[in-house]
Amino acid sequence: MMNTIILYSPLSKVSEREYIYKVVFEDFLGVDYSVEFEERNSILIDLGSRKIEISDVFLNVVAEQWLQPSSLPESPFDRFQISDLSIRVLNQYAEIPVLFGSPEFSIDKDTCQCKIDIFGSMFFLLSRYEEYVIDSRDNHDRFQVEKSVLYNEGLYLRPLANEYLELLWGMLSWANPNIKRMERLANISL
Repeated sequence: MMNTIILYSPLSKVSEREYIYKVVFEDFLGVDYSVEFEERNSILIDLGSRKIEISDVFLNVVAEQWLQPSSLPESPFDRFQISDLSIRVLNQYAEIPVLFGSPEFSIDKDTCQCKIDIFGSMFFLLSRYEEYVIDSRDNHDRFQVEKSVLYNEGLYLRPLANEYLELLWGMLSWANPNIKRMERLANISL
């Protein structure tokens, strides 16, 4: 049984990648992982006998497009049907919107390929990237939700980062059925 997940990651935007990998694997899932940055066009997750390959689109955008409107996801978003999956994924919706990448998913004997850019999409969502790119503000210098690409798609109230996390967890569980995640408990601090 493998204890540490090994990620083979592209070399572009290393700080952004380190942030999202930490948030996903440490803060959300509570699993051990290590990252090896190398010249590649996708993210490979090695769990020993099985591997997961995930498309890398958003964090691979060229420097001239970074923090520019051209780097925002194009509307309308493609949708991936949860029922098309051959793995178990916890999701209350029938489909997952695809911010970056394409709605393709396949599994063979020992490799899972996901063309949805899970890490780039989660970085986009959690960093609130579009608020840096779209300069429309109200009288109090606040971002106007009506200008959000998620608002325009009717998705601004959906927990998309959690949905992507559950898709990733489904793949990790397929690759290693013995993997355990941290239990997350809600609490209120007064």
